Amino acid sequence: MTQPTPDPAAPAAGLRVEPLIGRTGFQATGEVNAVNRSMWESALDASVAAAGSGALAGPVVHLDLSELTRVDAGGAAAVAASAGRLGPDGRIVLHSPPPHLPRILDVLWPRVPGIEVEP
Repeated sequence: MTQPTPDPAAPAAGLRVEPLIGRTGFQATGEVNAVNRSMWESALDASVAAAGSGALAGPVVHLDLSELTRVDAGGAAAVAASAGRLGPDGRIVLHSPPPHLPRILDVLWPRVPGIEVEP
């Protein structure tokens, strides 16, 4: 039996991250898990750093998660930690996240300010 040839255009380890045009943040496609969490964390770190430079009304990071199918607890922890690094006036806006992500954040990190969910 022959093995299928990997598609070079496929997202690395099931996750693809692309910067948003016109606002700070990124679009994620696929899923976040232990294998690709470092890519997720790097994208969050870069977005938090970019949002912090020159923000007038508090830094805002937008995450388009409409094409994301799954985020494990470690990935959710990275979102909570990133929100904390934005400071008291900062926020992370989760656009169309998978339904389980807001639930994980509410249960495990109920007091983390600065996380907004937009359907």
